[in-house]
This record gives sequence, C-alpha cells and structure tokens, in this order.
Amino acid sequence: PHRRSCCAVPNSLAVGCRLRNMTADAGNKVKAGQAGAIEAVVAALRVRVSNAIVQEHGCRALGSMAMNGDNNVKAGQAGAIATVVAALRAHISNADVQENGCRAG
Repeated sequence: PHRRSCCAVPNSLAVGCRLRNMTADAGNKVKAGQAGAIEAVVAALRVRVSNAIVQEHGCRALGSMAMNGDNNVKAGQAGAIATVVAALRAHISNADVQENGCRAG
C-alpha cells in the first residue's frame, strides 16, 4: 500500500504525523509527554474519529510517545486505549489505521 507523507496532507491533519517524527528521539518523547502532547493527540482522535488520516497518524504518534514508560501511563490515564479501539472500529477496512492502531498499544 502507498504511504501518505506528512507533507501530503493539510497542516491541521498532519500534526500527529509530525509529532510522531519529532518523538523518534527518546528525549523528545519525555518532553512531548511533559508538554501534554499525549492528551492533545487523544483529544484530536476523539474529535476527528471519522477522519482516517487523523486516526492513522494520531495512533502512530501515540505509539511512538508511549514507548516511554511514563508516557505509557499517561496515555492510559488519558483514555488512549478506548480512543484507539474506537479508531480501529470506525475504520475497520482501512489497513493503515488498523496497522497503526495495533502498534499504538
């Protein structure tokens, strides 16, 4: 399947993708968690549940940030598990959402 680049979608939809790229660095994962990025991504996923691009990149961002132990706890407290499950259910035939939703856990 063809992967969409972060640059291929409007800025308002690409935030999760760009955040995931920035949090590839372990230090930035910590900074993102401290800045409230996890809660912001969960909120965006909840608001834009019908948008597959937001769901795909938001799940990827959560998966990247949650690789840090403290962020993993924050993700659980922010309701990320139920939010990712909602994304998986809403986009059951979208392979990119399914893949990134499964990786978010």
